[in-house]
Amino acid sequence: MDVFQGCPAEGLVSLAASVQPLRAAAGQVLLRQGEPAVSFLLISSGSAEVSHVGDDGVAIIARALPGMIVGEIALLRDSPRSATVTTIEPADRLDGWPRRFRHNGAHPRGR
Repeated sequence: MDVFQGCPAEGLVSLAASVQPLRAAAGQVLLRQGEPAVSFLLISSGSAEVSHVGDDGVAIIARALPGMIVGEIALLRDSPRSATVTTIEPADRLDGWPRRFRHNGAHPRGR
């Protein structure tokens, strides 16, 4: 995946140990607005809809496609999820936990 381009091999081995590959059926909620952020997701196949409930109702704000990471903003801000991510079609994803990811040196800027 392009998102890992430039990462050293030893970092990728460590990263692989900190993510869990999972499959989701169409219509499955992966992340829910308002819930605590405990992980991020990397969409590896399929697609998902990113929606936000506000005063005006539900708004579709993005579409998550293969190679995209979702859920990282709430982790970085240490805040509840700001949107819901629901699969549009069957999707494969990697669920990652930030404590492991932050400390494994997988990204050149993370060392």
